[in-house]
Parts: sequence; C-alpha cells; structure tokens
Amino acid sequence: MLPRFIHSCDVSVVKYNVGKLIGECVASALGEGVLHVIVVDSGSCAGSLVYQNEIRGYV
Repeated sequence: MLPRFIHSCDVSVVKYNVGKLIGECVASALGEGVLHVIVVDSGSCAGSLVYQNEIRGYV
C-alpha cells in the first residue's frame, strides 16, 4: 500500500475596495480545503472593511 500524503497550502488575498467579493473569495478558498486564508487590505475605504469584519474569525 502506498503512503497517503496530505497536501495543503495557505492562500493570501490582497484586496482593495472589493466589497462583498472578499467573502466570496474566502468562501471559495475554504471550500477547496485550504487551511488558512490571509486577507491583506491595501488601504480600502471604510465601507469595504464592513465585509472583511463579517468574515473575521473564519480567516
């Protein structure tokens, strides 16, 4: 029997004023079995940060 290997990777997302798309992006990555998603904000306006705060704890 061949040994089983578990492949994993982390995903980094750099965002700027993407609104709710960040939630869809993170959900897509997590749906593929990614263990860690790192969201880096590049100075978005306050309205864009609302969506990032909604996914906090999942990222």
